[in-house]
Amino acid sequence: FSFGEVERIVSEELGMRMSRAFQEFDSTPTAAASLGQVHRAKLRSGRAVAVKVQRPGIRDRILKDLEFLQGMAEFLAKHTEFGQRLGVEEMLDEFRRSLLRELDYRMEARHLAVIGANLKHLPPIVIPAPVDDYVTPRILTMDFIPGTKITDLPPLAIVELDRAALAEVLCEAYLQQILVDGFFHAD
Repeated sequence: FSFGEVERIVSEELGMRMSRAFQEFDSTPTAAASLGQVHRAKLRSGRAVAVKVQRPGIRDRILKDLEFLQGMAEFLAKHTEFGQRLGVEEMLDEFRRSLLRELDYRMEARHLAVIGANLKHLPPIVIPAPVDDYVTPRILTMDFIPGTKITDLPPLAIVELDRAALAEVLCEAYLQQILVDGFFHAD
């Protein structure tokens, strides 16, 4: 979506002009997904951040889609053995709760903080910290973590990677989240 929309949403959510909140704000998104897009920025303090901005109108669109799916689930539950056996209404209820939580970026900020604390003993794993004063239901501001996609590395760099050590720390992080903490984040 347009940078004008980004400016409007950020200003509305933060209650101030974007230029007052940020020293720099890249008008070109560095990433985009179904719920929002991410822009690089710099706070007035000079701290490099990533700002995730929710798509305009996405909540209303999702609510309408969920309403449509509710009608289909009710029909399937009443008129098909498949719908009754699988509990489509219950599945939809769980999907609805999960999706609506995804629309509140404050929840994602809390998750970043929890996972960051839980994995702090694994220094190769870096979890971006949220910037609490710049987190709202539709805006998530967090540390910008520079990096290089593995697909962008030259072949020699890939060969020189200690893949065993990388696999070990990633496995430890996932096991920590799933088996020890009971708190897992797919990203």
